[in-house]
Amino acid sequence: MFQNPILHIITASAVAAALAYFMYYRSQKSLKTRALLGILRFISVFILLLLLFNPKIKKKTYESVKTGLPILIDNSSSIAYLGEETEVLKTYDFLKNHEKLNEHFDLSFFRFGSEINVLDSLDFSEGQTQITTALEAIEQMYKDTDAPILLLTDGNQTSGRDYTYYATQLQREVYPMVIGDTTNYPDLRIDKVTANRFSYLHNDFPVEIHSSLQGAKEATIEMQIVHNGQVIHKQTLEFLDGNTSLFTQIHLPANHLGLQTYDVRLKNLNSEKNTENNSQNFAVDVLDSSGKIVLVSDMPHPDIGAIKRSVEVNSFLEVEHLSVEEAKGKLGEYNLVILFQPAQHYDTLVREIEEQELHVLYITGKHANWDMLNQQQEVFKKRASIHSDAVQGELDPTFDLFLFENISFAQLPPLETQFGMLEINLPHNSVLEQFVSGQRSGTSLMAIYEENSAKRAILDAEGIWRWRAAIYEREKSFQNFDSFFQALVQYLVSTQQKKRLQVHFENFYYQNTNVKLRAQYFDSNFQLNRNANLDIQISKKDSLIGKTPLIPSGLYQEIGLENLEAGHYSFTITEANSGEKAKGSFEILAYDIEQKFTRANIEDLQKLAKITDGSVLFFSDIERFIEELLENKKYQIKEREIVKEEPLVSYTFLLAILLTSLAIEWFLRKYHGML
Repeated sequence: MFQNPILHIITASAVAAALAYFMYYRSQKSLKTRALLGILRFISVFILLLLLFNPKIKKKTYESVKTGLPILIDNSSSIAYLGEETEVLKTYDFLKNHEKLNEHFDLSFFRFGSEINVLDSLDFSEGQTQITTALEAIEQMYKDTDAPILLLTDGNQTSGRDYTYYATQLQREVYPMVIGDTTNYPDLRIDKVTANRFSYLHNDFPVEIHSSLQGAKEATIEMQIVHNGQVIHKQTLEFLDGNTSLFTQIHLPANHLGLQTYDVRLKNLNSEKNTENNSQNFAVDVLDSSGKIVLVSDMPHPDIGAIKRSVEVNSFLEVEHLSVEEAKGKLGEYNLVILFQPAQHYDTLVREIEEQELHVLYITGKHANWDMLNQQQEVFKKRASIHSDAVQGELDPTFDLFLFENISFAQLPPLETQFGMLEINLPHNSVLEQFVSGQRSGTSLMAIYEENSAKRAILDAEGIWRWRAAIYEREKSFQNFDSFFQALVQYLVSTQQKKRLQVHFENFYYQNTNVKLRAQYFDSNFQLNRNANLDIQISKKDSLIGKTPLIPSGLYQEIGLENLEAGHYSFTITEANSGEKAKGSFEILAYDIEQKFTRANIEDLQKLAKITDGSVLFFSDIERFIEELLENKKYQIKEREIVKEEPLVSYTFLLAILLTSLAIEWFLRKYHGML
């Protein structure tokens, strides 16, 4: 009512006095009695009005606020490899128990590797270092403060964005404390080996090798590639002055079926300290024959190039582009037929597909002839139209036939199709749901179905080259789109029958990478059973490693493989209730990127400190650093004013007085016969 509590009191007093006066001034009792009763009535009304108005006063208090000091400690295995774990633990204990530092700062300790976590212990075992991720997390946590960051690390980042670029976005000082030797020893290293995951028998496959020389101007080194203990390739590499990075491309023969592992080795330098990074393994899965796909189209379209490139890159599948006339009578020679924008004269090919029960992917759009398609096959129908629609897709959450990354289809550019509803008359799996102007249309944009022994799919839109280009623009890589389209095609090419217990895994993985083995169990009607009890038993060389249940995760149950050592493993997954089993094997290839470094990356840490107005520290600087922090006026303990509104008088006290005055007034009135 009133903002000022004094006005509350004055108003309540005036009203209470007026009521008491008008109630007792005409009474025939003595003045003393009327005065006593009037005072009691005044007190009662006054307190009631105070309770009604509830006047409050603002109370100011002050509290001391310490500046936050997040301390990030590198928990990756490179710290142990550089032999600095003891020094890091000593520094951690020193900081944690420093009395003055804890008095002036609110210390928070975090450890990081591939992720950042509150520090409970340090074991220096994480297989990746993402410094940028750790800095981003701290920037978000302390965004409303000017807390500096103390960063204990060797500066060697193995994944994620470059932290020297991210440093410009930081709003606080970073003080990197360098862990490890900063001496620049001569070091020869293999930076990266790239090869296709698949090849097929009696073909050559390409291998790309990136190598570099540090700490020396030039060297001449022999490179070897070893397979099954035998040197199968030998080559001399020359690192010349001013050219300390080499790219080498070779072709190796695929003469043996199955998973083939290779070891790329560089001869050691005489004065080289770290030789762990002079070798690197890679593997290729050699298949008996390649999959042959025919893409039939008589019209030029950018989708054709996008499809061919997506299917063939890093794949054992081969796409041949034929015209309708060239394809007639030959479709049975291929593992999969892709009909692009089937027109009226495709009728012979559609009949051939139906009669021979061939695997097929129909790609329709605004140029497809639906009168012909409706006549030549009976599974899907659509009314022909001269009008077109711009449509988008969104991943159907129930789709589970094969694995791929969700590439945020709803954020990709729209595709084009003919106006109308696509009807599918057989049980089918919707891969992508169709959306028009942001609204679900109730039909599929992409669907998969089985007809007798044939696997078939339809994509009712054209323009997927736009999707591939948009993903590249967003991620600077075609990989996610290519993986999605390859997974679709490989599912259609596969002749394997669907099993109730399905396992999704690769033939090989690299050590210390975040990889998972996934499984699904279907009931007798092939409906996904998310509550199935799946256990996995993993063995290495006939020796049991362990048995554990798989962990539910969305449509799958999974287990992480990142903690397994290098070697060959076999596994058995069992569904507890039905006893259904699935077996398989995979290889873990030795690869510890954290052991590729011989020294601390002081150059990048100096850049980080300079950009953020911090300074580079060493273990010997810790006491000086603490003194500078304590003397820095920016980080002094601050007084914060806290304003609270509190009731003017305690409710309990007021109620006690109110009841007392009312009781006394009642007894006096009773005594004087005024009731």
